[in-house]
Amino acid sequence: MQARWIALALAAGIMAAGPAQAGSGHDDDHGHDDRVEHYEGKKIESREQAVEALRSVNAKLDELLAGELTPQTMNTVHKISYTMENALPYLHSNTDSAAKSLEKMHLASERMEAEAVKTNGEAYLKDLRTILGEP
Repeated sequence: MQARWIALALAAGIMAAGPAQAGSGHDDDHGHDDRVEHYEGKKIESREQAVEALRSVNAKLDELLAGELTPQTMNTVHKISYTMENALPYLHSNTDSAAKSLEKMHLASERMEAEAVKTNGEAYLKDLRTILGEP
């Protein structure tokens, strides 16, 4: 079980220059659309909070991806992606793939690219279900 969580600490390095560490400012201009509103996301201070937050937002993302990806839905995906980015570094498992899918989904939600949101969102959920030990 411990080994399962170890590699996620590496995600902190992946995301160190990204939104998870930079807060809502996205000062690093890695493809964000300046016309899109950016959010703080839920503040995460422990692994337990991260797991709880990810389970909650992952369920919401799963629900959203199953429906029509309207502009309102895309905005919701965009908002919850901040909490996902804040929580991911607190887990200790291999999140390289999840972090990349999450960032792609986040950016696609800003650009209203429904197919990219769906594809990357589903890839992120698959990775996180494995990390969180969910079916």
